[in-house]
Amino acid sequence: MRAVFPFSLNIIVFSKSSRSAISSNMRLLHLILLLLTATLEAVTTQPHHTTAFIGQPGELDTLISYSHYNTNHFWNKSGNLVPRYNHFYRQACTLYAEYAIWCADSVTFDGGYDFIRERLDGNTFGFEDFELGWKHQVYSTETAALTTQLIALIPGGKKRCSLRYARPGFQAGILYSDQYSRGWYDLGLGYRFYQGFPSDQIVAEGALGYDLLSCLQFVASIQLEYGLFNGQSNKNFNNIVFNPNYRLLNGKLELNYRLMKHVTFVAGGFQHLWGRNSGSGGGFFGGSWIDF
Repeated sequence: MRAVFPFSLNIIVFSKSSRSAISSNMRLLHLILLLLTATLEAVTTQPHHTTAFIGQPGELDTLISYSHYNTNHFWNKSGNLVPRYNHFYRQACTLYAEYAIWCADSVTFDGGYDFIRERLDGNTFGFEDFELGWKHQVYSTETAALTTQLIALIPGGKKRCSLRYARPGFQAGILYSDQYSRGWYDLGLGYRFYQGFPSDQIVAEGALGYDLLSCLQFVASIQLEYGLFNGQSNKNFNNIVFNPNYRLLNGKLELNYRLMKHVTFVAGGFQHLWGRNSGSGGGFFGGSWIDF
């Protein structure tokens, strides 16, 4: 963990489909999750960055979050911004958890539930693909750490264009974090591998945190998902999310407020800055870090 906050992070977005037989239960679940996130005064987004630091053995850090994203434009394959007349809205309730097994090893879980509304295509909701990860710290000092990371991508259900790929895969990467007098920075680089659908991706991220007060921290972060365009289309023509061949640069600003020793609130906004076969626009996010 960091010297001031357990981590400085955000989150990712996930979903799963359901049919009419359980639609009333799904509406009830939707209401419960919205009330939960409103109670937490939380909001967050996909994707989130991760730190190379690992907590003490037996320590569990969790982030419950909510995000809202909308757009009516997208970048086509050539990188030109064009209008989309089917306005896209997404709300996401997510959970991230990291458990430190030993001083140099931890396991992670990333998952969530999406509510999507498209002006012409109607509403859909469900779980997105899940991520199970393992982090191993290969080098550390009092202020810096170098960590390797492996992530298994687990399908959350059948393929749905606006919710998930529903394809197994894995990601391998390396993380580096360092602290300075009034803050810290995180760097990450990885390769995400699928089996022909969707495209493999190079993922890179960077974050810079600065302590405004002992209980208040400002964070600026950026993440690049660079598709290699080696994936089959597989009849997935969504041009906002989950296109099989896409590239996206996302920027984010946030504030972390430490309410008490084990509870930190996170809130901020994000903006899609550049892309290919992906939506533009932006939104807001927030969440509550709780460590045990």
